[in-house]
Amino acid sequence: MKSVLIDTKKQEEFELNGYVKFPLLDSETNNILLQYYDELKDKINIQNSIYGIYVSLDEKDRELKLTIMDFLQKSIQPKLDSFLVNYKVHLGGFIVKEPDNFSYTYPHQDWTFVDHEDRESFSATVWISLNDLTPEMGSLGFIKGSQHFLNGIIGSPSTHFRNSTQGHEELLFQYLDFPKVNCGDAIMFNNKCVHGANPNQTPNSRVIIGIGITPKESSLYHYFLKPNSTDKFLKLKVNEDFFMDYMNQDLINTYNDGQVPNNCIVEDEIDLEINQYSNDEMIKMILEKGNIKNDFFIKRPENKAINENIVEFKKVIEIKKVSTYSKIDMSKIINFFRIYTPYNIFKEAKFRLTGKY
Repeated sequence: MKSVLIDTKKQEEFELNGYVKFPLLDSETNNILLQYYDELKDKINIQNSIYGIYVSLDEKDRELKLTIMDFLQKSIQPKLDSFLVNYKVHLGGFIVKEPDNFSYTYPHQDWTFVDHEDRESFSATVWISLNDLTPEMGSLGFIKGSQHFLNGIIGSPSTHFRNSTQGHEELLFQYLDFPKVNCGDAIMFNNKCVHGANPNQTPNSRVIIGIGITPKESSLYHYFLKPNSTDKFLKLKVNEDFFMDYMNQDLINTYNDGQVPNNCIVEDEIDLEINQYSNDEMIKMILEKGNIKNDFFIKRPENKAINENIVEFKKVIEIKKVSTYSKIDMSKIINFFRIYTPYNIFKEAKFRLTGKY
C-alpha cells in the first residue's frame, strides 16, 4: 500500500486495522466550521435518511453541494498537510446524525473509489468530529482488519445485489470497536474497512465532516452494475464531478432506466464476484484480526431487540434482484412497526422494492 501518513507508526496502524485516529483541528478552526454549519441550516434539509444520517452531498442543489465541498476542502486540507504526504482530496461534506433512538447506520463498506486491480492504491475517508463523541451519540465503530478479509469490489446500485456484509448486521454491530473521539479529532479509515454507528441517543446533533483522500497519483473509479444484468460491473473512470451528479438515488434511477452514467469512461466489464459467508465463518475472520465483543452493544438489551427486528425486516425484502420481489411477510413488518415509525417503514419498503423513495 502506498504510504500517505507522515508518522510511520500511524501508517502501520492504518494498514493493519484499516483506520487510525489523530488530532486534526485546533479549537479556532473547529469553531469556524461549526459556525459555517449553523449558517447552512436554513439552506439544507437536515434529517436522518434511511441510512441513519444526513449527508450534504445528497442535497439536490448542485451549486450548494459544490460550495460546501469547496469550503470544507479549503479549510481542512491545510490541516491535513501536517499529517499526510503524497495525497489528494476528493469530495467533502457534512455527515450529521440527528437525535433519534432508532436511526442505526448499519455496518457496511463504502464504494470502491480507486482501481480495484491496483493493490498498492486505496481510498479513505477522513472523518472529522466537531463534537466530543461517545457511542451513545452515534460515534463511528470499526471491524479491525476487515479491509483484508472483505476485499471485494463495492459498487452501485446496492439495492440490486447482495454484498458480503448484508445479513450480518447484528453480528457486526457486536464487534465494532469505538475509538474515543474528542472534538477536532480525525479518524482516517480505508473505505473497505467495515464501519457503522448506533443511533444518536442524546439531545444534540452529531456533526461530522467527511473528506475523501487517495494517493496523489491514483485515479478515481466507480463500479456500476451493468444495466439489465445482475452479474457484471462496469469499471468507470471518473472525476470528482461525477459524484456531484451521481449519488445513491441517482445511480439507482440510472440503473432502473437501463442507462449507463454520463461523465465517465467505461474502461472494462468485470464479473461480479462477492463472497458470502456463514455467521461462523464471519466470526472466525473477525476474531483472527483481534476484534472482541463491545460492551456497549452487549449491555444494552434494547439495542439488541431493536436491531433484531430491523435485521429480520431487511432479510424479508433483501433479494438479489429487487424488482422481481412479490411477497412480504406481514408478521415481520408488524413486529417492525412496534419499533419504527410508519413513515420510515413505508420509505424502507418502497426503497428496497423499487429503488425509489
